[in-house]
Amino acid sequence: MKARLRVGTIALIFAFVSMFCFAGFASASEAEGDTAKPKVGKEEKKSDKKGKKKGDKKGKQTKGKKKQEKKGNQGKRSNEPRLCLGPKIGLAMPFSETYSAALEMELGYRLLIRRSLMVVGTGTVGYLPLSSKNPETKGGWMPAYLGANVVFGKGGVRPYAGAGIGLNYVSFDVDPEETDLDLEDGGGSGDDLQEVKGLGVGGRILGGAKLKAGPGRLLFEVQIHGVPIEESFTITPVFYVGYLFCF
Repeated sequence: MKARLRVGTIALIFAFVSMFCFAGFASASEAEGDTAKPKVGKEEKKSDKKGKKKGDKKGKQTKGKKKQEKKGNQGKRSNEPRLCLGPKIGLAMPFSETYSAALEMELGYRLLIRRSLMVVGTGTVGYLPLSSKNPETKGGWMPAYLGANVVFGKGGVRPYAGAGIGLNYVSFDVDPEETDLDLEDGGGSGDDLQEVKGLGVGGRILGGAKLKAGPGRLLFEVQIHGVPIEESFTITPVFYVGYLFCF
């Protein structure tokens, strides 16, 4: 009987000790699990911060590239000449009646650049000697214009178009019976010639192409002038070839 009691007490003590050990082991494992979870959270936060930093760096790099591209474009634009000056020679058909040589001096100033477009302000002074036998004409015509040209493209050959308004001074003698001009009655330098003299406001449209050549631009240009002559309004085409020195 005593042996059975001893065995029972030993079994109870063993069971109690084993339960206590199991409970301690379980609490320790739970504590380890709790401590591991925040570590995972910290690692995720660190990775998120690293990702944000990388994204910020990439954003800064792209912004820096865009700024460099803008600076590069500005540099390319600044390489475009600001000022051009040069002569033009050509052939005209003044007042649609006779052929004449034509001379013109042009001053151009770059006003604006937008991608593949450039706006150039222009000032020109020209002279056309009027001398022909049919109709008999002696004298000259001096046009002076202010205007603007729009230049297209970016290559070595660039087309352009423009318009202008200005003053036209004419002084010539013409045979009134041979000309189509509607002239007022008046005297002239000869018995059969009538003097025409005056200053009037006229306009012109033009188009052509510029070719990059050395320090300047070689140009081919067509102009159409509308000029009032006394009681007539005349149309005069002019064909020019010229060279502009650019600075």
